[in-house]
Amino acid sequence: GSTSKILPGVEQYEIVYPRKLHTVHKRDVERNKEKKYDDTLEYEIKANGEEVILHLEKNKDLLAKDYTETVYSDDGQQITTSPQIKDHCYYEGYIQDDADSTASISTCTGLSGYFETRGQKYLIEPLGSSDRDEHAVYEYEKLREDEPIKTCGVVNSSWDVHSKYRIGDIFKSSNSPEMKAYLKAKKYLEVYIVADNTMYKKYNQDVETVRQRIFGIVNYINTVYKAINIYVALIGLEIWTDNDKCLLSRTAGFTLDSFSKWRNSDLLKRKRNDNAQLITGYDFEGTTIGLAFLKSICSDVYSAGIIQDHSRNEIAVGATMAHEMGHNLGMSHDTKACICNAKVCIMTDTVSSIIPKLFSSCSLQDFEKYMLNDMPKCLTNIPDINTIVAPPTCGNGFVEKGEECDCGTAEECTNPCCNPETCKLTAGSKCAHGECCENCQYKAAGTVCRAVKDECDLPEMCTGYSGNCPSDRFRMNGHPCNEGEGFCYMGNCPTREQQCKAAFGPRATEGAASCYRMNERGVYYGYCKKKSGSHVPCKRKDIMCGKLFCTGGQEMPTYGSLVTFESCKASFPRDGEGDLGMILNGTKCGDGMVCSNGECVPAEDVFRSSDCSAKCPGHAVCDHELQCQCEEGWAPPTCDSSSAATSFAIIAVVLVILTVTIIAAALLIYFRVFKKSRQTRRGPGATNQVFVDQEQGEHPGLAIPAQKMNDKKLLLPVPPPQENKPQLRS
Repeated sequence: GSTSKILPGVEQYEIVYPRKLHTVHKRDVERNKEKKYDDTLEYEIKANGEEVILHLEKNKDLLAKDYTETVYSDDGQQITTSPQIKDHCYYEGYIQDDADSTASISTCTGLSGYFETRGQKYLIEPLGSSDRDEHAVYEYEKLREDEPIKTCGVVNSSWDVHSKYRIGDIFKSSNSPEMKAYLKAKKYLEVYIVADNTMYKKYNQDVETVRQRIFGIVNYINTVYKAINIYVALIGLEIWTDNDKCLLSRTAGFTLDSFSKWRNSDLLKRKRNDNAQLITGYDFEGTTIGLAFLKSICSDVYSAGIIQDHSRNEIAVGATMAHEMGHNLGMSHDTKACICNAKVCIMTDTVSSIIPKLFSSCSLQDFEKYMLNDMPKCLTNIPDINTIVAPPTCGNGFVEKGEECDCGTAEECTNPCCNPETCKLTAGSKCAHGECCENCQYKAAGTVCRAVKDECDLPEMCTGYSGNCPSDRFRMNGHPCNEGEGFCYMGNCPTREQQCKAAFGPRATEGAASCYRMNERGVYYGYCKKKSGSHVPCKRKDIMCGKLFCTGGQEMPTYGSLVTFESCKASFPRDGEGDLGMILNGTKCGDGMVCSNGECVPAEDVFRSSDCSAKCPGHAVCDHELQCQCEEGWAPPTCDSSSAATSFAIIAVVLVILTVTIIAAALLIYFRVFKKSRQTRRGPGATNQVFVDQEQGEHPGLAIPAQKMNDKKLLLPVPPPQENKPQLRS
C-alpha cells in the first residue's frame, strides 16, 4: 500500500515484494552453472493492487561483440579494455496474459526499470539491495514535475547533412527490389556512448554506477528501436574520469559541435562506430535537454547527439536519447497532423511526465523516406565473425562462429530454415539468410541479387553456392559517365556541376573558369593542398582540382561558411573541420585528365585500367578493383554460360519465333491450296486478265512475306552489356 517514506520526485508509490518464480529448464542447468544471472526470469509483483507475472529474457543485443570500455588515469593516460561480459543483468520482457505489454528491467541490485500493462506505464525501483527486498512501484504520471518544462534545443530550421538535390535519386524507387530488400533487412546500429566528467562526478566518481546507468539506458533504447527492425548495440563506453576531452559548456549547440568534431578527429581513429552520444551532467541553457544532427547516421562528422542527464530515472533519459537518435535517423518532430497510438510518441518536441515508447506515423514515414533516399550502409554491416572476440550467443540474431544461422529466440524466430535452439539449419536446408537464399535453398547462379543503381554500378549475382549476395561492385574506375562529362570513380560519377548542386542546391551551377584562378593564391578560399597547416597554391595546370567554385543556388552552403566574389561562391571550413569544399578526387579536369590529391594528372596514371576488361573471360568486365565481374545475364564464375533467367528468356524467344514460323508456313500452304482450288473452279474466266487482276488483288502480299520469313535464319539475341552540414534537431 502507500507509504510515507520519501522517494525523491515521486508523489505516491506502492511497496511490493517481488516473488521470483522458478523458470530454469533442465537443459539449461549445465550451461548456467557459471552464470550469476539467468537467461530467463519470472517474477510475480503487484501493480496498482493487482498481481501480475513479469516474464523477462536477457537482452542479448545489449553489447556489440567487440565492446570496449575506456577510462583515464589521473595523469590522463587512456586505458581501454575489452571486457568479456558473458553475463549481465539487463532484460526485456512482457506481462503474462497481456499481448500489448512490454518491459525493460535490470536485476543488478533488485528490480529496476519500466513495464507497461493494460495501457498503464509503471516504474519499479529497489528500496533495498536485492530482488527479495522491498521495492517501489508507481505510475509514471505520479512523478512530480517541479522543474520547468523540458524541450528541444534548436528549432527545425538549420542545415541538413545532405542537400535537397541528391545525385542518383533519379535511379531510386521504393518499388525496386533493392529498395524493398533494404527496408526489410534487419539493421544494426552500433552506438558509442561517452559520459563526461560532470557525469562521472555526479555519481560519486564510481565507474560501476555510471556503467549500470548507461546499460539501463541502452536496454530501454533497444526495446524502442526493435519495433522498426533496428537492433541497437553498445559498441563502446567511455568515461572521462580525469577531465573532458573536448570543450563543453551549457550552450547545447556549442557542445554538440565540439563533441562531433572530437568524434571525427579522435574517436573514429581508434574505435569504429555508427553513432556516438554524449551524456553530460551539464544543465543546458533554457529548457534544452538534448540536441542532435538530422539525417546524419553513418556520417563520420555528424552522426552524433548530446543528452543532459536530466532525470534520476534512467528510463526517462533513455527516452531522450532515443529521441535524439531518431533525429540522426531522419525523423523530425511530431506535429498535430501525426497519428500517435499513445498519449505521446518518441519524437514529441516536449518532455512530459509520460515516457514515450512508440513512433508516430510521421516518424515512420520520415524514417522510411530517409532510408530509401540514403540507404546508410553502416546499418546493414553485420560485424565479420572473425573479428568477434566474445563467445557466440545463439538467439541474438547475429550469425557467429560455429553457427549456421541465427533467427533470434524461439519466440521471435519465424524462419523455417533455422532451428532457434541450436542455430543450425533444419533438415534439407542449405541456407537460412541472405538475398541469394529462397525457400531454404541457394538461388541459381547468375540470379541478380543487387540490381544496377546507376551508370557507374555493376549488378551483383548469386554464385549458386552461398545464400549471401556478393559485396557491392562498381564500374571500372575511368569508365566514361554523364555523357562523357565525368569518369566513374568508386561507384560515383563526380563532376564539378553536380558537386555545386550538392553544395548550394539544385539551381546552382559550376562557376566560370575565371573563378578558378583564385586557386593560385594559396589562401583558405583558394588552394590545392595543405601542408603543415599552410595552404599550398595550385599550379596553373591544377586549378580545376582545388577549391570548388559555384554560382547561383541557395545563399549559404550546406557545410562550412560562405566566401563569395563577383559571381563566384565557395565554402571554407570552421575551426577543426575538414574542408568539404574541395573538388573531389576522380573529377574530370580535361581530356583524359583527372583530379588526384589536388593535381590534374593523366587518368591512366590514376586508374591504370586500360585493356583490363580484355583480360576477362567470357562475358565479363573489369570492376573498380580491376577484378573480373560478370555482365548481367551471365553466370559466375566463368561468365560464359547464360544465367537461368537469360536461358529462360532465350527459350521463350525461340518458342515465339518457331510458333510464328509454323503459323506462317500453315498460312502459306493454306493459301496455295485455296488458290489452286479457285483456279480449278474458274473455267473460262481464267484467261480473262480482269479476273486475274481481281484474284491477285483479293489477297495482296500474303504468300510472299510468309516465304521471306521462312527463309530467314533464326538468330538468338545476345544478352545486353551492362553499362553536408546537417540540420540540428533536439
